[in-house]
Amino acid sequence: VTGGADDFDLPLDQKDDLLQGLVSVAKHMNAWIVTGGTDAGIMKYVGEARAQYAAHVPLIGMAAWGVVQGRHHLDDVDCRDYFDMD
Repeated sequence: VTGGADDFDLPLDQKDDLLQGLVSVAKHMNAWIVTGGTDAGIMKYVGEARAQYAAHVPLIGMAAWGVVQGRHHLDDVDCRDYFDMD
């Protein structure tokens, strides 16, 4: 699910219908939901919907490195210490 991270205003009933539908379909299809990973716009609403309607639907947020808070803690981490990259 992607879209602008700007304000995404829908009337409350339309927002609820949209998000309940998304979560319902994801549950029925045993699907994962993938978003842009920020707490803004439609991505924020999807996160709220998962929390409210479907704690067991996997939700993956793929955010750009520049918007990840605390990323400086990972700057010196060598991924090869955690994953077999041979």
